[in-house]
Amino acid sequence: MKIAIVELGGSHDECLYSQIKIIKSCPNIHLTLICNKSLEGNIKHFDHIDKNIFLSVRKGYKQWVDIFRFWQLCKANRFDKIIFNTAQGKLVSRLSRLPFKDIEFYGILHDIKKINSSHSQKYISKKIKHYFVLSEYLKNRIKNHSSFSVLYPIYFPDYPSQEVKKKKDEIWICIPGQVELKRRDYTTLFESIQKSGINKNIKFLLLGRCEHEHGDGAYIKQKIVELSVTDNFLIWDEFIPVSTFYSMIKNSDYIMPLIHDNDISGDLYNTQISGAYNLAVAYKKPILAEKEISNKILSEYSPVTYDNNSLMKTINQLEQYDGDNLYTDKKWTFDFQRKTYLECIGVTLPNEEDGSD
Repeated sequence: MKIAIVELGGSHDECLYSQIKIIKSCPNIHLTLICNKSLEGNIKHFDHIDKNIFLSVRKGYKQWVDIFRFWQLCKANRFDKIIFNTAQGKLVSRLSRLPFKDIEFYGILHDIKKINSSHSQKYISKKIKHYFVLSEYLKNRIKNHSSFSVLYPIYFPDYPSQEVKKKKDEIWICIPGQVELKRRDYTTLFESIQKSGINKNIKFLLLGRCEHEHGDGAYIKQKIVELSVTDNFLIWDEFIPVSTFYSMIKNSDYIMPLIHDNDISGDLYNTQISGAYNLAVAYKKPILAEKEISNKILSEYSPVTYDNNSLMKTINQLEQYDGDNLYTDKKWTFDFQRKTYLECIGVTLPNEEDGSD
């Protein structure tokens, strides 16, 4: 059997490796990873892949040329199944209108609002045999659509470790993701620091680029200087190498989405998840979250909670986390994830074929 996992955009690469690991746990499957050339550095540590293909996808009328080349590539490789790592957007919609003979399509829907409100998604849905979403909360919000299941992309390769300088008594709170006010409520964090202060052993890791086109790095840097909390923050201007990124995650004590209910961030993540959730599960880190958001969408993760008006009071009382009893539900085990995923894409393990356990 020949399967291709496809990511033609420049994001969501954190969802790739779990699918690769699951698919290649089956014998006699040839797996090709086709992805945007911009992700080449991000996936260089992936193992198990039989073939890598990197494509450039241009804008405007030239995009149709690139789409046609992708279509020719799929025909030449004679894939049995194609899995879109991002099964949404105009690019995938345009692809879905081309005639693919004898290929089954599957994909991850990252934003569930598109299933009912997006015209382009309707074309994709005609082609997709089964969708995956990234949390139980999202699946439970989809009405009248049966062909959905949950995938937790919580497996990552052994990235090279980087030496990290962390003082013995420091508590690291990691806020992953590009630094944008529309995605995380940094304003409330700074207001709480101004109101309640911050212990000198607390360090926030804003683990994402802040100096990009849509970033709010200037605001963040200004507030850090105004509040004289430079020693309490680690920030990065540009792209963070994967070895740095995952070394920082491993050395953090808590993962903090910094998503709040009465904020633009809460609205954004009402129909999609933050990658911070699955990073927390993958590296067994407790999630630090607002009570309202926890009750609404994060109850399955059993987070440490705070009220907005006492955010820093809660944080200043935190202790270093050194446990390993988090995320023990069977749905987060590899065997459970593999069984669910393979059933949904129509792949049977050998021991299931012969009826053995």
